[in-house]
Amino acid sequence: MKKFRFQLITANGNKMFTEAENEEKAWTSFKRKRDAWNESYSSVNRGTITNLGLTEESQMQENGSLLIAQLKEQTKSLRVQYIAKVKNWAKEEFERVTPMRKWSEEQWCKWLGIKAEKRASRFDHTQPVAWRFPKNFFNMYEHKLYGSANGKAASMLATGLEKYVAQAEKGAEDHYENSIIKLAIRIMKKGMSFDNLKMTTTHLGVNIETIISDGEKVVKAWTIIAEGPIQRPHYRYLVK
Repeated sequence: MKKFRFQLITANGNKMFTEAENEEKAWTSFKRKRDAWNESYSSVNRGTITNLGLTEESQMQENGSLLIAQLKEQTKSLRVQYIAKVKNWAKEEFERVTPMRKWSEEQWCKWLGIKAEKRASRFDHTQPVAWRFPKNFFNMYEHKLYGSANGKAASMLATGLEKYVAQAEKGAEDHYENSIIKLAIRIMKKGMSFDNLKMTTTHLGVNIETIISDGEKVVKAWTIIAEGPIQRPHYRYLVK
């Protein structure tokens, strides 16, 4: 939130200031405080009143907001491509994982890389002999992997494809927004002037490279996008 500040330095060196989210409120609050002081200190009227404008913190917030807006303008295509990738991955992930819910114990054993045993069910002896989990399966590390993967499949089925993709899209939006904020913070730490900031962006496949310059300092930021069959697409910025 922006904050404006008024300051008064009295003839004898005392200081008083007020802050508010806009200039009018800051001045109204200042006058009220000044009048209260005037009852006790006659030197207030001989003091120097200064409109300090935006506080340093507020100026940084304003610069940050302007920088974020510029970065978003430069990365529109990245946002569109990234969200599309995540939605496509979510659909493929749903189609890959949900059938696991109906797998037989033999299929799970192959996926877990353990040897199935041909025997009767330990829970329902009326079931015919079949390839099943080994007898000591529930004490094995692979049982935890099975529980996690089977639970994930059940959860995704309960969520449904449409909602699952929507959740992934929301996550991609949040990742984009947070990445822009983090990038802006890293750029601001470079000590650049925001009076004449210019940016140019080039595309390197699905990645982008943005050059930021204030006429004296130059900062380069570029993305690295990673993804895989079981890895949700994600990216990060490198800054130099």
